Amino acid sequence: MATAPATGGKKRQALPGREPRPPLFGGAHCETSAFRKALHAHGLDVGEEMLLGLGGGIGFMYVPKAPGTPPFLATRNDPFPLFTRRMAAGVGLELDIATTTDPRAASDQLAAELAVHGLAIVYADMHYLSYLSAEHHFGGHCLVVLGADEESGWLRVSDRPARPRTLAPEELAAARASRHQPFPPRHALLRAPWDQAVPPTEDRIRSALAAAARAGLEPANAALGIQGLHMLAERLVATVRDSATPEAVVDTLVQAFIDLHLAGTGGDGFRSMFHTFLDEAATLLDDPRITDAIPLAAADAAAWQHLIATLLPAGTALGDLADAHRAREEHILSGTPERQVEASAVAVRLPLLREEAVAAVPDLRQGLATALHDAVHDIIDHETRLLRLLAPAGGGSEPRRSTTYDDITVSEGAHVSASSTTTTTDVAHQLGLLTDLVTPWAVRVAATLRLADHIGDDTVSVEDLARHTDAAPDTVGRLLEHLAARGVFQPDGPGRYRNTELSRRLRRDHPMTVHPWLDIEGGMGQYDIGLSALLTAVRTGKDAYTPTFGRSFFEDLNSDARRGAAYDELMATLTAWTLPEIVQAYDWTTVGHVADIAGGSGALLTGLLQAHPHLRGTLVDDARAVGTATERFTKAGVADRATAVAGSMFEPLPRGADLYLVKSTVMGWGDEGAADILRRCADAARPGGRVVVAEFLRGSPRLVPSLDLYMALLGGKERTEDEFRALGRTAGLTLRTVHPTPSGYCLLEFTPDA
Repeated sequence: MATAPATGGKKRQALPGREPRPPLFGGAHCETSAFRKALHAHGLDVGEEMLLGLGGGIGFMYVPKAPGTPPFLATRNDPFPLFTRRMAAGVGLELDIATTTDPRAASDQLAAELAVHGLAIVYADMHYLSYLSAEHHFGGHCLVVLGADEESGWLRVSDRPARPRTLAPEELAAARASRHQPFPPRHALLRAPWDQAVPPTEDRIRSALAAAARAGLEPANAALGIQGLHMLAERLVATVRDSATPEAVVDTLVQAFIDLHLAGTGGDGFRSMFHTFLDEAATLLDDPRITDAIPLAAADAAAWQHLIATLLPAGTALGDLADAHRAREEHILSGTPERQVEASAVAVRLPLLREEAVAAVPDLRQGLATALHDAVHDIIDHETRLLRLLAPAGGGSEPRRSTTYDDITVSEGAHVSASSTTTTTDVAHQLGLLTDLVTPWAVRVAATLRLADHIGDDTVSVEDLARHTDAAPDTVGRLLEHLAARGVFQPDGPGRYRNTELSRRLRRDHPMTVHPWLDIEGGMGQYDIGLSALLTAVRTGKDAYTPTFGRSFFEDLNSDARRGAAYDELMATLTAWTLPEIVQAYDWTTVGHVADIAGGSGALLTGLLQAHPHLRGTLVDDARAVGTATERFTKAGVADRATAVAGSMFEPLPRGADLYLVKSTVMGWGDEGAADILRRCADAARPGGRVVVAEFLRGSPRLVPSLDLYMALLGGKERTEDEFRALGRTAGLTLRTVHPTPSGYCLLEFTPDA
């Protein structure tokens, strides 16, 4: 691959085939345009489309909100900061994200960044940015601060509008300090050595392609990727057809129109950008799969554009509403004072247009529901084909010169065809995937032997791996051959293997490692073996682990120090995945002292205390966990605000905390045990305290789709919101609020009854 070398000065050569871009103003998407501006100012010209692709490109996320309100839909791969860090890594930068709850510290950080780099990338609630005229709160908006005017003191900023904007310092401060959901900005500021950025390499582009394919085809839960699109189709059709009032139908369709089209840049815009990214990638990588994917990406973007047109169809009152929202957005982004006035005039008309749309809904319901079903499933079809084609280009086998890939055929004329029927062979293959026990255990054996760690970033022979793991060379080779056929490892010459994007997740040093889940000798190993007793659990509805192994799961853990430590590591890993969401989903500034009940190794409490310097914390768990947590508090520098206390959640808990937090614990118990846990929390919280349970709700999107059946083995279960409400009543608690997060975790806030 050819990359653009530095020319020795501040200005560096643009990517091949690219024209220089305007350096400071405008942009399609807030984060990619902010990055482009920072890189351009420091000598590297990389377009937004390339940056979107490097961040992982396209994706989908369905985030349910409060009952009766439209969901939040996101169509880029991964939220902040995962996408943002990956985008930075794509140009060789390690991103530092500074957050604080102290407005003065935030102001100092901004001033320091401006002094060093001449600009700063910050996050802010767009509702407080007057030039955007946003009617709703959204704190995940990104903009560039260019400095302050010496005479007025007002800040000069660059955002998606095509012209420079100005803000009073207090206006930006309010926007950065917003506590509104979703995604309160927490004064976030991005720091990186921008002048050290380099053009993307072949490996980074391939890694980005793999990330896009993974996001769509292998999502972490049912609300993401292709599965999330199925959820969108199901719930959108149900809302429109018969399950919601006309007002709710209009609000749902309008919000979907905004999320999928106008909200910088929504589904169709991101797909068009991804199409351009593939076009650029094809000039840099000699891979026919990428070339063949370009027309598929164009067809996918067209399918998204068709869905946008279907949401609020032209020629109806709904279409008039779409035209008004689109015109208002265009006026705002133009950046001229005259167009700002026109945007305000359009906004005045929106309530009347909404009323007319509501009146039109009854006559449109059935036809619109059918059209939406077909439009979303058309996207699912196009996107599945595209991502299946790109998956091997992201790090799988060597490029194939044939233009036929599984069920996808691309002719020289870019005609796309695929079988529309499911054959007997397809069914047998799908059933084989569902019932295969060999591959899941082979992956676990590879994780237990730490093969991915031993391979690292190199190519390693089977003999060396066998020697490192004290295993039989012939069997290690057969294991790797089986897993390589499934894309977990990559052959690299006779008897030699290297890691792929999949196997890198098995490395213990990977930031999103799954090793603790899969290590047979670790905390979950015995649990996985215990799944052989799932039949007993299903038949009886009771704990099947204890009769199988002669002691409960936690007694089993405490009997083996190594497995107990591995389980703590597993819980800390899960906490690392969900901590940013838990920090953002709840207003922790209203809490002074939090008690983490059954808090394990203290990863969650440590993260909360680091994010909120005003917080004090108490962890309650058994003696083994207390020792580990105390060590963690000391290493993290929060020991002066954290205390670990040995105790049981079934016994009286320390009093005096403002909030009692119980994460991923209630689900492990039947109703009687779960009520006992909450009753102890209620007793300790009285008077005036709160109890927050952090868990997945049954039937909602889940980070771990199989979690409910895992809980069944222990006699526990996931619960619905109504079941939690009833459980709370039994324990003397009233459910007040449910705070959802993008991963599916929900924070259920209870208050004790008098």
